[in-house]
Amino acid sequence: MAAGRPPTYRQYKQAQVTITGFLAVLFVLGHLVLDQTTSFGNRIFMPILTVMLTSANEMVHGMWETSKEGGLARRAAVSVAAGTFFFCFAATCFGVPIRSLLDTANLGFFFSTLVAMPGACLLTEDLGQWKRSYATMKPQNTAERVCSELFLCSIAGSWLGAWVVPLDWNASWQRWPIPCFLGAVAGNLAGSAWVVRWLGRAQHKQEEQDRRRRKYESGARQKKLKEGAEDAPVCNESNWWMFM
Repeated sequence: MAAGRPPTYRQYKQAQVTITGFLAVLFVLGHLVLDQTTSFGNRIFMPILTVMLTSANEMVHGMWETSKEGGLARRAAVSVAAGTFFFCFAATCFGVPIRSLLDTANLGFFFSTLVAMPGACLLTEDLGQWKRSYATMKPQNTAERVCSELFLCSIAGSWLGAWVVPLDWNASWQRWPIPCFLGAVAGNLAGSAWVVRWLGRAQHKQEEQDRRRRKYESGARQKKLKEGAEDAPVCNESNWWMFM
């Protein structure tokens, strides 16, 4: 990102559209190759998708110049590690058996990457930004709002997915952590669509304001030139010598 030049709404939108499309394509391809409704396919595919999402976030945000480059690797490592630990702790507190720790850690690693990598790319190391984006949900700028919206939608999708785990349907896709994984992906895609829509409206509003500002400035310049021309002295018989 150019020094002193914040990303535009268009850049944020293009980056989010690219990452969302990448996630959707990877998920569909992964489901075709490795059935995500089975524990075997889910255990293999989830780590692969996690690693590819990490690379995609770094590459896409760098390409559209929305990434805060300084300390990106450190922010990513700390945020994903902390998120994975917190997710495993919370899942265990909510009753997930210890014997499912591997699956829980697998989902925690994926979920943390899904919601924390945008923060690692878009936010700085200021703890206030992370608190507003992931704790208090009171974003103050575009980057914080993008992270906050994606986090809320992803966690809502994962939470809704968990509701089908205890039901006695005896379906293969009910096994932990498949419903939460599918819900997190669905929630993130829905959140991305909402974020892109908001960014598009904000971009249109900003462009309209810029157009009005340019129109006002152009009118002011023309008025100033016109007033200057009217005030200019006119050559006549009494002051002809001033124009020599």
